[in-house]
Formats: sequence, C-alpha cells, structure tokens
Amino acid sequence: MRRLVLKELVDNALDAGGDSMIGQKGETYFIVDTGPGIDGGPQDIARMFSINRPMVSSKLWRLPKRGALGNGLRVVAGAVLSSGGRLVVTTRNTRHVLTPREDGGTDVMPEQVDFPVGTMIEIEFGSDMPADPLAMRWGEDAIRMASGETYIGKPSPFWYDADHFFELLQAGKDRPVRELVAQLDGCTGAKAGQISEAFKGMSCQALDRDQAVALLGAARAHAKPVSARRLGSVGKSSFLPEWYASESGSVQIGVRNPKAEIPFVIEAWCDFHGSRDDDVSISS
Repeated sequence: MRRLVLKELVDNALDAGGDSMIGQKGETYFIVDTGPGIDGGPQDIARMFSINRPMVSSKLWRLPKRGALGNGLRVVAGAVLSSGGRLVVTTRNTRHVLTPREDGGTDVMPEQVDFPVGTMIEIEFGSDMPADPLAMRWGEDAIRMASGETYIGKPSPFWYDADHFFELLQAGKDRPVRELVAQLDGCTGAKAGQISEAFKGMSCQALDRDQAVALLGAARAHAKPVSARRLGSVGKSSFLPEWYASESGSVQIGVRNPKAEIPFVIEAWCDFHGSRDDDVSISS
C-alpha cells in the first residue's frame, strides 16, 4: 500500500511538469516537483486531498496521463486516515498541514513559508500501515521511465463514447459549446465554429443526450484518430532490464454508440537469470 500511495503522488508530480524527486527522512517520505504549484487557497487544497472530493470537469478530460484521474488523491487521504498518519502539502509559499476526517472531509492548518516554486508533499504512514523497505521503488521507477516520449496533444473526440461525452458536457455547465469543442484534438480555430454551428449560443449543460451524440459525431468528422505512436513510449534504456518488447493498437470501449476508440502502447522489460529473482517491468 505504501508503494501505491507514493507512486500516485510521484505520478501527479510528473504530470505537473518540471523535475521530480522522491526521498525519505526518518519516517517521513517526501515528493518534490518544480512545476507551477497547486492552484487555490487552503480550503481548495484541503478539498483536493479529501476522500469525498467531487469529480471536477478537468478530470473528465481523457488524456494519457500518469495520475488516477482524481481517484489517486482519495487513496492518499484514505491511507493517511486509516493508518493514523500525517500529510503536509507545501506550494506557492504556503505550508498546509492536512488532517483527513472520518466523514470524508479534510481539515487544514496553513502557514506562510518561503517556497515559491513547485510543490512538496510530505507523508508519514501510521503504525497500522505495514512496513515496506522498498516503499519508494515504484515511484523511483516512474521517475526513471519519465525520460521517454510523451503525448503533447489535446483529448481526442475519438476517446469518448456517447455517455462519457454527455457527462463531459454536463460538467461544463454554462460554458459555451464552442469553447469546449475547441479543447479537442483537431477541433481548434474555425473548425470549432463549424462543429458547434447547430448549437450556437447554447451552453454545454443545455444539450440533451441525442444532441451530445450529434456534436461528438461532428467533432469526429473534422478530426483524425490519434495513433498509438503519438502517445509516445519509454523504449530501451540503460537503467531498465536488457530484454525489451512492445505492442500497440486500439480498443473500443463504451455501451452506447459511438463507442470510444482508445489507442494503447504496452512495453515490457525483462532480465533473465534463471532464478525466482528475475526482474520484470511493464509500462502501459
């Protein structure tokens, strides 16, 4: 469990951009990045690290990122609460001591400090969490693998099925339809106006399910599917096992048409020593 929680925090740090690192001092683990920092005041950050945090519209954008799309920080808060641990988030010159509660919320005690760049998260697990001498291993592996190529495009309209695209529109609330469409891969500029012409002047949440399907179809007609190659890959590396293989393709998911077409890349590295200590790493 320690590995999972620390890996999630490292993934979020890597997604934030800049350099990232993980370390340990005594019983406290720390994850530091040099990204832009976390938006919002103390209460916003407390909600972000709450078990009952609401799903925000930005988490409904489908992108090949490392973090668990909003669920990961719930796991972090739950691990701290259930084990009787400790959680501190320092960003944009404010240190936030966070205390997850049994009702799902999180209390926060802010303090002004000198920390203008990036974010540092300190986490200490309580005695109820089993010890793990290799707790940082997954996070360290994630940082090493981050040196590979990554996807730099926008969410593709082909990555949404009918139900999830309708959910995205509802989360957009009063946002103009054209504004949301312009955030899709291959749908920027004048294309956004052509795609949303039938819904000119309408807000995202005003569209019903049939209109959402029509809008998704129009967006797909103006865009091209994202190939698995565009997603990027880690590839062979001196810090990974010698033997390497990769496979790519796409899979359809969803209940209602049009279904989502999700590209994927699976990579595997393996060292063979002829014993149970053989090392295997998989990235997908």
